[in-house]
Amino acid sequence: MASPASRSAFVTALAWTFLVLSGLGSVIGVLQNLMVHTLMLPMMRRDPLHGEAMAQLPGPAALMLDAMPWFFLVTLAVSLLGVVASLGLLKRRAWGRRLFIALMGVLIAWQVAGFAFQVVLQRDMQSTFAASGIPPESSLVFVVMQVFIGLFAAAFIALFGWIIHRLTRPAIVAEFAP
Repeated sequence: MASPASRSAFVTALAWTFLVLSGLGSVIGVLQNLMVHTLMLPMMRRDPLHGEAMAQLPGPAALMLDAMPWFFLVTLAVSLLGVVASLGLLKRRAWGRRLFIALMGVLIAWQVAGFAFQVVLQRDMQSTFAASGIPPESSLVFVVMQVFIGLFAAAFIALFGWIIHRLTRPAIVAEFAP
């Protein structure tokens, strides 16, 4: 195992930062799942107009609402996985570094998929609004939204890619026990 003197500040700061973020994400995820599964879903199932309202939504919006319980469960699982990976990283375990790198890869894919879903959802929303008689100039709002969502996604992809790059450098790899 690496001696305490050879531990980089980068790995320690990264592990603590993601431990705090994924820990908070886990608490929020538990609360979201409790809310969705104990309040929202039963309320939606009892609402006689729920089916009619869902039928009027554009395809991606209906899919998003249908998949919401699964989305919150997956988000909680990713947050809990982040806690485990961060602890492994903090303790300089080889499996922790590999798990953290894999988690960064999952988060990159999540950003790409999220942006693609936003593009499809906004296209459907834009056509729905256009059919309702909203002025065509309002489409500028959707363009601006897509640009900002794209910029944020690109920034996170670059950050997660940079983290993967740093965690695969020989000096960092040498810190971790086999």
